[in-house]
Amino acid sequence: MKKIRLILLSLCFLLLSGCVSSPVVVNINGDKIDGSEFAYYLNYELASYENAEELTKDELEKIKETALETAINNTIVLQKCEEFGLELTDEEEDEIKALRDEFITDLGGSAKYLEFLRESALNDRVYKKTQKQGYYHSKLMSYLTENTDQPESIGFTDETLRKFFSENYIKIKYICMSTLTEDGEVLTDEEYDEQLNLARIVAEGSKELGKDFDLLIEKYNDDYRMRIYPEGFVYSELELENEEVFYHALELEENEIAGPYASSDGFYIIKRYPVDAGYFDNHHDEILNEATDMKYEMLLESWKANAVVKVSDTYNSIDASNYKTFIK
Repeated sequence: MKKIRLILLSLCFLLLSGCVSSPVVVNINGDKIDGSEFAYYLNYELASYENAEELTKDELEKIKETALETAINNTIVLQKCEEFGLELTDEEEDEIKALRDEFITDLGGSAKYLEFLRESALNDRVYKKTQKQGYYHSKLMSYLTENTDQPESIGFTDETLRKFFSENYIKIKYICMSTLTEDGEVLTDEEYDEQLNLARIVAEGSKELGKDFDLLIEKYNDDYRMRIYPEGFVYSELELENEEVFYHALELEENEIAGPYASSDGFYIIKRYPVDAGYFDNHHDEILNEATDMKYEMLLESWKANAVVKVSDTYNSIDASNYKTFIK
């Protein structure tokens, strides 16, 4: 009985330590990501798919590429922290350990923890590494923000932030002419064509000299947001990247009107305006955070572009049905 306990205990320590080697999946500037770590990143991406094993080859490749991108991002952050001499403090190390111990206790002990690791496509080594990633990202961002003398600094002075604001923020108003019924159903083909024709007429009329765009909004707009906020909306370029229609405003000069643009809910006629004078001061912190994030992402992209990345044959052999077998 004692011998059995010792064997089980040894197996437990083996699983927790992750000491059995796993094949290298990708080499990033000399640092290796093995199958155990890549399995975690891939599992995270696959969690959004109900039947992951039914994905097509092309779909799986795109998901693997996203997982690989995350692995590369995190590795480069760690490399840059090492380059700049950024290390976790003893207090942070203690905090991470305490949080892990508390997590294991909350789960109900080591056996439950091992179960959690299996379900999450993790081993203990990778789990500990993932817990440190957030700390390193924060340290790197803080260092690059505060050290404005650094060539790769992402910090802003008031002057450079105002310049960023003037180049990256725009204000718009719009007319949305709905292509949906009151019940949310799409108009018939005939009704749709009639609405499109009317939208074209309104768009052309709106461009006439002296035409009041606000009056046209009041008369033709079907969108509740524009009714609630008649003063219009200020967007950054980053925000507009995810907009179905409003990104077209980036192509316009101030006070220029364009459209109609078709969307899932209607036809949009957009007018670009100069941003109100007080907007910068009233939203200073929000603008600074977005500017810093954008600059950090651009810097990370440049680091990635210059990184030496080599994927192994193991990467090519991993799929949705076998990736967990690489967890050692």
